Amino acid sequence: MGIFYFLLAAWTAVSIWLLSDRARQATWAEAGQWGMIAFIIGYTWYFSLRISYRAELNRAGGLILTSYRRKIVEDLTSISLIEGPYLAIGFLRFRLAREKAYMFCRAGDPELLRFLWEIKALNPHIEFKSISPRRG
Repeated sequence: MGIFYFLLAAWTAVSIWLLSDRARQATWAEAGQWGMIAFIIGYTWYFSLRISYRAELNRAGGLILTSYRRKIVEDLTSISLIEGPYLAIGFLRFRLAREKAYMFCRAGDPELLRFLWEIKALNPHIEFKSISPRRG
């Protein structure tokens, strides 16, 4: 997770550094474009702080996903799909009843696979996509 936020911070710093000199010399017509770029950078951070860094099961049979912005507590029966990353490092996507939640992970991590198969044992109706069929 630290690498992800480091790269995001580096991208933000380089973007601001490259754009700041040109933005100071911008006309009013160009200022709207710079405002849109600032909005995109801000929205990227807003979305990124919602990415979960921890997942755990509670005693009531629910999934708890913790991110820097919030904590999602969801009943396992409301999860219809868990999709793994296509690359070695990426995002695990949970399709919940009202939204999608993401968790940063390494594909094929034995602890993660054990955790996912534990979820599958508690709710066999959850569909896995791009997740190793082997039990961890």
